[in-house]
Amino acid sequence: MLPEPNFRVRPDEFVGRTREIDIFCQALQQGLVTGRTASFAMLGDSGIGKSSLLLKLAALCSQSPFAMLPVSISLSTDIPDYLRLAEVLLNQFADVLLTAPKMQARLRAKLRNWRFERVNFGGLALERESPRLFLSSGSSLLRHMLAEAWDHFLRPAGLNGAIFFLDDLQNIASIRKEDLALMIRVNFSGSASRA
Repeated sequence: MLPEPNFRVRPDEFVGRTREIDIFCQALQQGLVTGRTASFAMLGDSGIGKSSLLLKLAALCSQSPFAMLPVSISLSTDIPDYLRLAEVLLNQFADVLLTAPKMQARLRAKLRNWRFERVNFGGLALERESPRLFLSSGSSLLRHMLAEAWDHFLRPAGLNGAIFFLDDLQNIASIRKEDLALMIRVNFSGSASRA
C-alpha cells in the first residue's frame, strides 16, 4: 500500500532517492575528515516526500561510521524572530541529546542542569528568564550553546557531531525566507568549523 501525500514514511520503509542519499552520505563522510559538513536544502512541492527523506537521512547519520546526533524539528508558525528560532532549536537539541543511546547517566544529569537556563561570561551571569534575554541575538545564542554542548556532551558521549533537520520552514512567515536560510547556514557552518 502506497502512503498518502503528507504522510511521512518511516525510514525503514523509504524507497528511492538513492542519488540524494548517496550525496548526503558522501557529505557526511567528507565532514568527518574535514570537520565541516555541507548545508543542504530540499525544495519541492507539498507531498512529494521531503519530510520522509529528512527522516531517512536522520536515521542514516546516527549509524556507523557517522555517529552523528540527528535533531529533527518541524517548525511551527509561532516563531516571531531568529532568537525564538534559536531557542526552539536548542530546546529540541537538548531533548534529543537526553535520549541519545551513547549518553551516560552522569552526562544526562549534567545535561538536565545545563538545559539552556543560565550562561556565564567571565563575571557576568544571566538567567534565561530575566527581563533582558541573556544573549541578544539568535546567532550569539546558537554559537555559545552549541560550542558548550560540543565540549560538555557530544564529545564525551563519543558523538561526531549533531545534524539539524529543519522541516516546514515555510511556517515561519515573520522572517524573509532568504534571510532565514542565510542565518541558518552561516550559524551552523560556523559552529561546525569550531567543533
